[in-house]
Amino acid sequence: MKLFPVSSNSGDIFTDDTTLRENTTFEDGRQVVHNMLSGKVLLQEDVLASYAADEVESLFKNSALINEDAEGRITRFGKEELFPGRTLGKGGYSTVREVYAVNLSHSKSEEGGTNHFGTVLRRSNCKKKSLTCLKKKALKGKKVTSAPMEDKYDDDIFDWNENDMVDQIHDRNSIAKHCMRGGKSRYAIKKLHSSFDENPKQHFNGIIDLAVEARFLA
Repeated sequence: MKLFPVSSNSGDIFTDDTTLRENTTFEDGRQVVHNMLSGKVLLQEDVLASYAADEVESLFKNSALINEDAEGRITRFGKEELFPGRTLGKGGYSTVREVYAVNLSHSKSEEGGTNHFGTVLRRSNCKKKSLTCLKKKALKGKKVTSAPMEDKYDDDIFDWNENDMVDQIHDRNSIAKHCMRGGKSRYAIKKLHSSFDENPKQHFNGIIDLAVEARFLA
């Protein structure tokens, strides 16, 4: 299955049905996406992000090119931990900037070992295949939601093992320590320069494009 373009044809037919994600099939989900991106129903970023993840997953289903273990080694950071510098380039969807510093929010996440870091991952709702950023409140050890942790995050779907978390802690510290070499940045960050508020269709397709690239680079 290839990436599908978000239709902007005035003749397309949309319904006003605000069908919930849980009650739709993958194909019906595309109609939900069209409805939201065309302004026919209220745009919900979390719903669109979920459908974008499904679309990317369908692209790589049964692919021999993707190594899920390698994806798990992609180091997770919080947005506030990375300090971008000068712009290196700009494409149709994203802007690439150098990273001149990485300032880890240490608190209990790394100091307490894998148990505490596992809590950070859970509170950030960060799974190995989701490539989700770590949430600031989770890194600081603050409560992210009013719901009890055990009610919101099921250990049956927590896909990080002990070795995964040891690798994450090691790599986070190593990248932070060796971010610069000879006065030059070793790393860069790629970020979408659109938003759902400014251009929802471009932003949605940009999410898919960036996620596909991340999986290939992994």
